[in-house]
Amino acid sequence: MSELPFDSEDLNLYEILNLEKSATQSEIRTSYKKLALRYHPDKLSPKATDIEKSKSNETFQKIGLAYQILNDSNKRTLYDSSGQINLNSLDDQVNWNDYFKELWKGEVNSKSIEEFTKSYQGSEEEIHDIKEHYRTFEGDFEQILNNTLCSSQSDEKRIIKLIDNLINSQELPKLKQWTKTKTDKKSAQKRKTLAERESKEAELLSKELGLNSKLLGGQDSSEDTLKALILSNSKNRHEQMIQKLESKAKQDDIESQSKRKKSKRKEIIEEEEENQDEIKLPDEDEFLKLQAEILARKNTKKSSDQTTSSTSKKTSNPRKKPKTSKS
Repeated sequence: MSELPFDSEDLNLYEILNLEKSATQSEIRTSYKKLALRYHPDKLSPKATDIEKSKSNETFQKIGLAYQILNDSNKRTLYDSSGQINLNSLDDQVNWNDYFKELWKGEVNSKSIEEFTKSYQGSEEEIHDIKEHYRTFEGDFEQILNNTLCSSQSDEKRIIKLIDNLINSQELPKLKQWTKTKTDKKSAQKRKTLAERESKEAELLSKELGLNSKLLGGQDSSEDTLKALILSNSKNRHEQMIQKLESKAKQDDIESQSKRKKSKRKEIIEEEEENQDEIKLPDEDEFLKLQAEILARKNTKKSSDQTTSSTSKKTSNPRKKPKTSKS
């Protein structure tokens, strides 16, 4: 068996599934379906950060591990008696990477999601969860919607009405953030646009995969729609990853060119400094000779200038002849 992608030493499998140790098999399966639906990477909010995505992925994997052990009576008995996860008790042929990839296709599929959605929406369990979300997110409607199971943009009015009723019956306090966010038309339009885009992407991808005929009314249409949506999300994440890599490569290239230019300028400056260091300064005797030559040139130039000036004056002002008196 391949190693688990996380440390299993201190895991409490019952806590992972939000169960007591006395939980029945039915409760284990129900809790697993509910949590797998909430934490599956493809069900995460589009606005989730990389940290949130990583955490959700790890949580989803732990949920799968807990279910695989607790759903098997022999494995569960062994775990209950020792309190430790004995990896040797698991199937030696299991490859965890393959297991987690197949997890979504097993207990949680389109049929089980549909069944769970029908039983969950409007139930005491959903009301309890929404109350918790309302308090946790301090009345932020978008956060409440994103964290409520089986909810989408089409459930907005239903959830708003439900919470307003809970506030009117004083089961929940009226918060400023709730009043502000539930009527935020800009955010509502963004959610609607996103939902429409994802629906179109799923439809286009279904056509590419040859599923469109089934989507028009075949028995497996819901299963195929789910597959298309998951593939669409995976495709989007892949494209986003490529865009990020291309952006990073472009930035690295710019930085590399900048570094090369700086390096070239540095080489030129260093070369000039080396050339300057190589210029030999004259000793005292040579300096005196140079000084004498410079002074001699100055004196020669000065004398020449004076001679030229004197000649110029004589030429421009000739001496006048004395006048002779008439007899």
